[in-house]
Amino acid sequence: REAYRRGAQVTLVHGPVPVRVASAVRLEPVISAAEMEEKISGISFTEQYPPDVVIMAAAVADFRPETVAEEKIKKAAGTNSIKLLPNTDILTHLGDKRKDIRSPVLVGFAVETGETEELLEEVRLKLERKNVDLIVGNLADDAFDKATNRVWLVDRSGRTDEVHTTYKSRIAIKIFDSIRKLL
Repeated sequence: REAYRRGAQVTLVHGPVPVRVASAVRLEPVISAAEMEEKISGISFTEQYPPDVVIMAAAVADFRPETVAEEKIKKAAGTNSIKLLPNTDILTHLGDKRKDIRSPVLVGFAVETGETEELLEEVRLKLERKNVDLIVGNLADDAFDKATNRVWLVDRSGRTDEVHTTYKSRIAIKIFDSIRKLL
């Protein structure tokens, strides 16, 4: 909403959830993490007019089942475990693909449990490991099932800004102010 409010052409790649957005927002529904990665990579690097900014706010699962059953797995089959395979880390894939070029600007999110110091350490590691420009970090207890949040904005230059507890719409404003500084 904040990107659209600021006049951006917005493409929203989203999972199988109901979405209500302005009619000018381009919607790209996907079902799986693999489909999301393919769609976002295509939009980011092969379209005639690639985006200036990619914001990865989706909480994509780290793992997926090795096989998908076409029918219910019955208890009588004796199966009591499901083998999992790792999903591609989409943000890392984008960071690797763009290499040293700083386009598009890549923004990621990191939610952690524990203490603030642990969160900030993980955010700094993700900035480097994923080759991104800005990470928005927060603690799970501050955000889940709440209209408010408290976040830390950490950019590639090392600048760290805390956004004290406020409504998520106001946090979006701060995030886009930080993105503007990176463009």
